[in-house]
Amino acid sequence: MDDDRKKPPMEPSLTYTYKQVENTIINLDVFLPSKRYGARNIPSPIMLFIHGGAWIGGNRQEFSRPVFEEFLSHEFVVVSTDYRLVPESSFVNGQLEDIRDVETWIKTEMPSKLKDHGFDVQTEQVVVVGGSAGALLALLTPKLWKTKPSAILAIYGPTNMHRLPRRTTTTGPLASLKIPCPSPETLKEITNYDCPPSNTPRPTSAAEWLSPRTKMGIYMFRSETVVDLLLHGLTQTEQDGKRLLAFPQAGSATKEEIDQISPLQLCETIEYPPVYQYTGAQDGLFETCHVTDFAAALEKQGIPHKEHIVPGVDHAFDMGAKVGDDVHLNVIKPAVDWIVQVVGSS
Repeated sequence: MDDDRKKPPMEPSLTYTYKQVENTIINLDVFLPSKRYGARNIPSPIMLFIHGGAWIGGNRQEFSRPVFEEFLSHEFVVVSTDYRLVPESSFVNGQLEDIRDVETWIKTEMPSKLKDHGFDVQTEQVVVVGGSAGALLALLTPKLWKTKPSAILAIYGPTNMHRLPRRTTTTGPLASLKIPCPSPETLKEITNYDCPPSNTPRPTSAAEWLSPRTKMGIYMFRSETVVDLLLHGLTQTEQDGKRLLAFPQAGSATKEEIDQISPLQLCETIEYPPVYQYTGAQDGLFETCHVTDFAAALEKQGIPHKEHIVPGVDHAFDMGAKVGDDVHLNVIKPAVDWIVQVVGSS
């Protein structure tokens, strides 16, 4: 059973290393549309998926299969990427650089590689999809990339980084968890600054979901130090020749720093592409105001947008969805259909 859980929702067609930073290798998977969808004699558009994991964990194999299947059914080439993780790597100068650099790879390196497999791609037609933490990264691509994406599908992610997490500390499912501040010894044990990770294994049991690194992420939300950890990392001091790690102080990140990674604020100065957002009405991490407030900001700027707040479901509700089930047909398919329509690739 656990072996099955460790398998990705679907196997990739190809895997590449798109970047290496010292000892850290960063890979991505490519999924090619199948002839069973009716191949066209025109180049395929591209969908880039950015996984979640609270910016400190996760990997490119963590996605909702129906999301990928829907884009493949519209003959997109689907790419799912890893990226360096916080806190070993800087959010701004590590993680965001990886999301910036993947644009160059998929537009300049990937076309020739896929041509060897009989596929042409439309490098000017790139849709970015992100889930949870990955949704934030997706919503930052208009700032990071040389050319903004054709559209963005943001799935239960934060848009106002000044308002994290709020629900988590009061009524969300994490509110009752008593997670102490990780000790310097624990932080040393669960981090690897010598070879900063670009992925972490997919949890397959309750024990793994409450691993020390996962607890670090829970504490980050419970202590309201998310943006502080993202922007400043763990604090490091020397004592008796040993490096001691500690969580940053809550509130240490400045308003100006937060504005630069907050889509709601960036929307005032950066032109966004069309954006579709869906989330659960009972999302325990990010309140639905992240969706509605960002929608209002997009509306003010005259940017096409659509939202779906799904009743009665929590965070990451689509991760266990099956092809053809209610979540697929009533949530995922309408979202992808809207994206396809606005980018004109159907």
